[in-house]
Amino acid sequence: MQHLIDAYGQSEFSEADYIVAIGGDGTTLKVLHSLLEAPSRPVFAMRLQDSVGALGNRYDLRNLRQRLNKSRLVSFSPLQATVICVNGATETLLGINEVVVSRQQLQAAKLSIRLGERETVHLAGDGVLISTPIGSTGYNRSAGGPTLMLESQLLAVTGLSVCRPTHWSNIVIEDRVPVEIQVSDPIYRPVRIETVVREARDISSVQVSLRKEKTLTLLREDDVNRDFRARYWQN
Repeated sequence: MQHLIDAYGQSEFSEADYIVAIGGDGTTLKVLHSLLEAPSRPVFAMRLQDSVGALGNRYDLRNLRQRLNKSRLVSFSPLQATVICVNGATETLLGINEVVVSRQQLQAAKLSIRLGERETVHLAGDGVLISTPIGSTGYNRSAGGPTLMLESQLLAVTGLSVCRPTHWSNIVIEDRVPVEIQVSDPIYRPVRIETVVREARDISSVQVSLRKEKTLTLLREDDVNRDFRARYWQN
């Protein structure tokens, strides 16, 4: 890392023109989360050879300035989860890739899920996750959820080990549609909510929506976009 700093310098987030993140998708997401409460800067991620992920560009320290200038900007907004806990406390969590509502103990979670004006669905199982396009190739995909085009204005609502309803199908919705979740019997069947960086336990309800007024930016190279399609969209 020092040779990168020696070649290109180092600045505080608030003073930098670009932020270069080196690692896997986890590193990139942590950097993006750190920008939620700071002046936003374009993030150029480079994926190490032994890292798995779809958000990083190839690892190459040559001609970095030219690569930054040629990359295209992909802008997106985070999810905001407004949580009410069993004890009456309220919390607000922000999730860039996903928000996961899941059982806290062995008992299945029982959730009433309402998507905008649609009819409420009563779900029993391990829980449900709401994923943005940025996160759709991670936990969402491994749970059987749909992969979303990176710049689509969509969200995936994916059930986790759903017992009921037996006809449950994972859902894609427009990102302007709020997701409201009520927890049934939260004392006996405790439920938690988590993002990459935060968790709230013993929740009774949550509303998840896109925080449109906050925008983050990734820098993407064309060859990475082709690789992303080859590895995920054509599987």
